[in-house]
Amino acid sequence: MKEKKLSNNLILIIGLLYCVFPALYAVSYYDFHENCFLTFIILFLIYFMEKKKYIPFYIFLILLFSVKEDAAFYSFILGLFMIFNRKNYIHGSLTSVLSVIYFVIAVMILNEIGSGAMYNRFENLIYNESDGLIGAIKTILNNPGYAFEQMFITKDNLGDKLLYFINLFLPLGFIPLIIKKPSYLILLIPCLLNFLTLYKYQYDIKFQYSFGITAFLFYLLVLNIDTISIDVKEKALVVSFASSFILFLGFGVLFFVENANYYFSYSEVWKSNNQALKLIPKDASVCATNEFCPHLSNRKVLYEEFYHNNKTDTDYVVLSIPTSEELIGSQTKLEYYLDNEYTEFYSTENIIILKHS
Repeated sequence: MKEKKLSNNLILIIGLLYCVFPALYAVSYYDFHENCFLTFIILFLIYFMEKKKYIPFYIFLILLFSVKEDAAFYSFILGLFMIFNRKNYIHGSLTSVLSVIYFVIAVMILNEIGSGAMYNRFENLIYNESDGLIGAIKTILNNPGYAFEQMFITKDNLGDKLLYFINLFLPLGFIPLIIKKPSYLILLIPCLLNFLTLYKYQYDIKFQYSFGITAFLFYLLVLNIDTISIDVKEKALVVSFASSFILFLGFGVLFFVENANYYFSYSEVWKSNNQALKLIPKDASVCATNEFCPHLSNRKVLYEEFYHNNKTDTDYVVLSIPTSEELIGSQTKLEYYLDNEYTEFYSTENIIILKHS
C-alpha cells in the first residue's frame, strides 16, 4: 500500500479490513490446513513483483510450490498479469512456465506414489474422465455458456454460491470488481476455481479454499481504490466497514463462543483422550480417526483412517466410538480390524485403541 502511495488513513482502513475479512477468520475455527500459507506467500510474491526484487520473488515462488500442487495456478495467473499488465515479458513468462512445469511434475509424482490430483472436484466440466484437468479446460473453451452457468449452480440448487460471493466481495465494498483496466481482470481468474466447481466446500467461506484468492482480492482492492472517485470510494468503504462488522459479529464472535462452549463442555473428554493417546509408543506407526491425528502428529508414520482405505499395515489403530460403528461392507470398522489381526489395547467410552497382534 505504501508502494502505491496510499494515504495513511487508507492504509489503516484496508489493514483493519484484512483483520476482519471473513475468509481469513471464519476458517480459523476449522482444521489447520496447508492452504493457510497461500495468502501470506502470494502477497509477498506480489510485493516483490512490485518492488522488482526478483531473487526474493523466486524464493517465494518456490515456497508457494511447496504448499501443494495446485498452488502453481496462482503463480501462473500472476505471471500472466506481469506479461499483460506490467509488460514484464521475461519474468512473467518465466513465472508462468515454471508454474506449469512444477504442476505437471507434481501431478506425475502424485499419480505414481499417491492417489493423483483431485480432478473430481471439477467433474461437472470433465466429460471424458481420462482427459483429467485438460478436459475441464476443453469444456471452458468449447462451451463457455455452459461454463458460465456452472458458476451459479450447486448440486443441491441452493444459493450457496451467491452467499459465498457476498461474503467475499461485500466486506471489500465490491471495490475489487470496479475495474477500469481490462488487464486487471486477470487477477479475478483465481476466483473461477471456487465458482466453477460443484464441490460444496470450495465455495463455503468456513473452509480453507479462499486463502489463495483472498491475496488477489486485496491486491485488486489496493489497485482499484485510488482509481475511483472520492464519493464512490467513501460509500464503498462505508459499506465495507458496516458489512465487515456485521459479518464479524455473525461469524467471528459466534464461532468463538460456540467453540469455546464446546471446548469447556467436553474438556474432561479431551483430557481423557490425550492421556489414552500417550499410551501409544512414540516410534509406533498409527492409523487414526481424523480428530486424533493432530495429537499423534509427532511421529514418523501416521495415517488418517478415512483415507487409508481400510489397510491393516500399522502398529496401532485409533477409532472414536462413533467411527468404530461405521460399516465396512457388512462389518463395523471395529469388527473389521478385530478380524484382521488387531486386539483391543485400551478403550474408554469415547476412544478405542487397537494393537496389531
